[in-house]
Amino acid sequence: MTNFNNIKKKNEYFIKIYDEILDLEFSKNMWLEFKEIVNHSKHFKKYGAAFLHWFSMNYLYRTIIQIAKLTDYNDSQKDDISIREYLKLKNETKDLQIISDIFNKIKKIRHKEIAHLTNKKILNHPTYKELNNDIDTLKKIIEKYVLLETKSGSMPLPVEIKELFSEAWIEKETAHAGNTQNNEQSHNKNE
Repeated sequence: MTNFNNIKKKNEYFIKIYDEILDLEFSKNMWLEFKEIVNHSKHFKKYGAAFLHWFSMNYLYRTIIQIAKLTDYNDSQKDDISIREYLKLKNETKDLQIISDIFNKIKKIRHKEIAHLTNKKILNHPTYKELNNDIDTLKKIIEKYVLLETKSGSMPLPVEIKELFSEAWIEKETAHAGNTQNNEQSHNKNE
């Protein structure tokens, strides 16, 4: 178990766990912004279904892995970092139950679909909205104890991914010329 009596170790622990939740929140915000871009783009609606599916599945799996990393614990590991362990030691039963419930939602998916190949299909996937709400809930809980224990906290810098997609980097003429060349090469091969 993590030694919460050592002030330096405790601060290191909370900094690590806070960084994890901030990273998870950053991913959530990027995904939400990307969804907004897709919803307002005629090109993504017409041609981007495969990319959107790939992007969404990566977000889903990464989110589940990170949530599990924050909410699961294995008391046989000496240096295991777990907010659940801390809440148990502090007898914070309400927050501990909330975190346990969040973990239980994703436990089977992490184990049966992400970590291992199995024949079982998990039918009760949490929705993206549920996962995003769980991220917000975890952040509130973790932030409360980070501020309580370390008397500090850091806020992530906002990132606007819309700016990344606001300028076309492939000119239409270039893309069209590339398609024309490919079509000509295919045509010449067939002759």
